[in-house]
Amino acid sequence: VWGYNFDTQTGKKLELDDVVTDFDKMLELVEQKLYDIYDKEMFYPDVEEYFDNFTSQDLNWTMGYQGISFQFNPYMVAPYAFGMQEVTVWFEEAPELFVEHYTKVPENGFVVSIPLGREYEFDRDTSDGWADLISVSAETSNDYAFDKLTITLNGDTYVDTYVNANGHSFGA
Repeated sequence: VWGYNFDTQTGKKLELDDVVTDFDKMLELVEQKLYDIYDKEMFYPDVEEYFDNFTSQDLNWTMGYQGISFQFNPYMVAPYAFGMQEVTVWFEEAPELFVEHYTKVPENGFVVSIPLGREYEFDRDTSDGWADLISVSAETSNDYAFDKLTITLNGDTYVDTYVNANGHSFGA
């Protein structure tokens, strides 16, 4: 699981550091929540060292209107057999850890997770009588990182390119 978060006002791709005010404290809270939810015996014996070395770019996260969910893919903190682990830090749980702007729900706002390659039907403007269709697709490179994200909304296509871990940009 990988997620991308965008500022709905600017269209800018959000990084965790744009939303969280204190990464180290957030990481401590996420680690504690993992241990509260899951059996600590399932994690790698040296999982605390992993957390000591995580950066904000290492974490998979998605933001909703009530908080941020962190997803840990297989092998990240536990063996494959234990699957993916996920925890959510709610805005009301630790308001001091979030940039206030991102904790406010816009009027008529909503957040939805859209799986790659599927169309999602929703209605942005209930007065026009038409449903809106959105889909998301991605192109990957040889290292399986997303190079280009394509969003199609009602037939209009928007393309965003990304830079991989080696600093190489892709697409146009």
